[in-house]
Amino acid sequence: PENQLPYINTVKYLYIPDDKEALDAMRAGKIDVIDCVSPVQAEEMRKTNPEIIQVLTPLPPTISLDPRIDVKPFNDIRVRRAMQKAIDLPTIAKTYYHGLVEPYPDTLTSRYMKGWGFPYEEWPQDLKDEYNYDPMAAKQLLSESGYPNGFKTNLVADTAGDMNLLKIIQSYLYQIGIDMEIRPMETNNWNNFVVNRKHDQLVHHPAGHLGHTSSPLRDLYRFRTGSPDNYGMVSDPVFDALYEKARMATTLEEVLQIFRDANEYVARQHIAISVLQPMAYSLCQPWIKGFNAQFGSTWGAAAGPGMLSFYLGRFWINQDLKKSMGH
Repeated sequence: PENQLPYINTVKYLYIPDDKEALDAMRAGKIDVIDCVSPVQAEEMRKTNPEIIQVLTPLPPTISLDPRIDVKPFNDIRVRRAMQKAIDLPTIAKTYYHGLVEPYPDTLTSRYMKGWGFPYEEWPQDLKDEYNYDPMAAKQLLSESGYPNGFKTNLVADTAGDMNLLKIIQSYLYQIGIDMEIRPMETNNWNNFVVNRKHDQLVHHPAGHLGHTSSPLRDLYRFRTGSPDNYGMVSDPVFDALYEKARMATTLEEVLQIFRDANEYVARQHIAISVLQPMAYSLCQPWIKGFNAQFGSTWGAAAGPGMLSFYLGRFWINQDLKKSMGH
């Protein structure tokens, strides 16, 4: 009942690699909606164009490092625990992300998937303790696992990810004796390299293995033996059984409990090294009505083509407002 004509019948996507050029076009009213705006850029926009609507949204998935747990040294859970304890998540949240992300690790399913995820607040205390920043304890774990002087390793990283953040993580790991070389690769090269299982240590991809908001069963499949997305080469009969159990469940309550168990199992096994789930802003001109960042991290990509048409078919333009603002 609140909607008015005209609805949108044409959508034009503009790919503008230069952030400044894109944001200047937004300021000038030449762009109606823009996604994936950093907190710093959003703050600048608030100063120059307070009328532009800003919506803070999580960017699934959670950033993670995926070790090959079928090879040394990562086949020892103590090494994976040491790596996790070496990374100061609260400080990264406060300084690097300007306090605009929750300073908590994540597990298989995003905490924002209410009822399906396993939010940090619900973790047992002993599990929280395994994720606390404690470099001395991390060094002790390395010593116990046979690496008192640390070790050298490498991380195959998709350059579409946050390379500056990876350098921060590299510095934290170096402090406990883990000398991690970052090997950047363009997305296509990364895909070919990792899908063909040429990586021998760690991988990082923007679409990592933790904190997803996709189909829950698809989440369960990620670490299943033989899954093409199983970059960590996980082969765990306990986890595999959870996938089959979920497929055979007959009630929602059963499925939710299975996911609760799966999330805790992934966290306790440290199958992936959790960093944080970043946040970004979606910006919208005030004359576009019905927009509430429905598309997630990239306009339309998170929702898929079907949901894209569903949402766009309900947007409308307040022509009078647009004209009164000089556009």
